[in-house]
Order: sequence, then structure tokens, then C-alpha cells
Amino acid sequence: MSTILVYDSDFFHYSSVIPNLECAKYSAWRKKHKDIVVFNPNLNPSMYTKVFYRKEYDDGIYDQILQSPSIEYGGRAFSSIYKPFDLEMEQILPDLEMYWKYKDYYSTLKTYQT
Repeated sequence: MSTILVYDSDFFHYSSVIPNLECAKYSAWRKKHKDIVVFNPNLNPSMYTKVFYRKEYDDGIYDQILQSPSIEYGGRAFSSIYKPFDLEMEQILPDLEMYWKYKDYYSTLKTYQT
């Protein structure tokens, strides 16, 4: 059993984004495999076995800790090529419930400007 941080960079920085489907599917898949999944705005990799980090908006703001070997990062901000999960993970029902506890936090953020 591992302790996993799922971190949706866009969600925790901008109010004009929807939940990241990859984060929600990854969370559901890890929970199905009995891992402890944490979703919060505090990006502290040393507290977790692994960090699943996603960022879609290329706003030029990148966390320095992305260089940590425990972080698996991805999203359109890093590559224009979509790399799908394996079939089991792609077909899993997403864990969107993790986003609900941050609905009030989400409403206080600034809007992303392109």
C-alpha cells in the first residue's frame, strides 16, 4: 500500500477550469488497489510515496519540485502528445468526489487568462 498525492495544478491555481479527468481516474484506480490517495493544494512530495501531478495550462509557472523523482507529471503544459492510461485505468469510473471538498476553495481563485 502506498500513499499517493494527486495534484491538479490548474484546479488549485485557477477558478476557470474543470476537474482533471486524468487525476480523477488515477485516484479511482489507486483507491481500487488499496492505496491511500490524498488530494489537496499543499504540494509536499516528501510526505508521499508518489505524487501524480497534472497541469494543462502553460502559464509559465512551474513548481521547482517537479524535478523530484517521486513525481509523475504530465498534461498539455508539458507535452502536446496525449499518452493514454492502460485500458483498465481508462475505463474506470472517475473519482470526482475528491474535488467536491474543495468547491469553496475553488471559488476564491483567480480566472486563468490566455
